[in-house]
Amino acid sequence: MQRLAIISRILLGLAFIPTGLVKLLGERFTVISVENPIGAVFEAMYQTGAYWHFPGFAQMLAGALLLVPRIVIGLASRVVRDDRGETWFYRRSESVRPVSSRLSARRRARAAAS
Repeated sequence: MQRLAIISRILLGLAFIPTGLVKLLGERFTVISVENPIGAVFEAMYQTGAYWHFPGFAQMLAGALLLVPRIVIGLASRVVRDDRGETWFYRRSESVRPVSSRLSARRRARAAAS
């Protein structure tokens, strides 16, 4: 199971890099007619330039981050879900608490301060 996760992470990271590179180089990655609504959106993004380069940069960054094991493992090990479906975030400096209790503690602190 761990090998499957590693292989899929690497394949996904390698898939993001060439598609992002196409956009960063300013080339079209698909040819869809402007009569199609999504084709009109892609054409508008292509004509602006900056809006065309940003998704390419984001894809290249995501692909590079997926290829670095320490980042992927570090992010995945800090998010935990319990049996009730509640999301918990873990930091080394504090105990594990649900996000909702941390938010309510902040709200109580703000209410006490005002």
